[in-house]
Amino acid sequence: IIDEAINVPFVYDNEPLSKLCTSIAVMMQQKAPVAEMEKLARTPAEHRVLKSMQAAYQTSSTWVAQQDYTYDKRENRYYKVTAGRIKHSGWSLALEIKNFLDHLTDKVAYKERLFTMNRPHVF
Repeated sequence: IIDEAINVPFVYDNEPLSKLCTSIAVMMQQKAPVAEMEKLARTPAEHRVLKSMQAAYQTSSTWVAQQDYTYDKRENRYYKVTAGRIKHSGWSLALEIKNFLDHLTDKVAYKERLFTMNRPHVF
């Protein structure tokens, strides 16, 4: 049996979009209206990121501590919990927002996916 599921995403930090995300997160923290946030987005990519930020904020606001995410004292930040284990290697825009809004980080990192590699597994 050969499994060719998508399993290795290649991502990079997008600094301009990270700055936009941080600005949007500051506005979210201040409970600014969505119309004000929309003024920050000028390009199609920025509008896409704004929509992603709004969705990620909604997602993170429904999370339950210790079940969906947990705090790591050594790292001083939240991490996602998957199958009862802390996932240190994973990146999530929702986690970035949660860490920023709870003052654990001073910026929101936005990672863009370049491509995803399929690595076949033979069983």
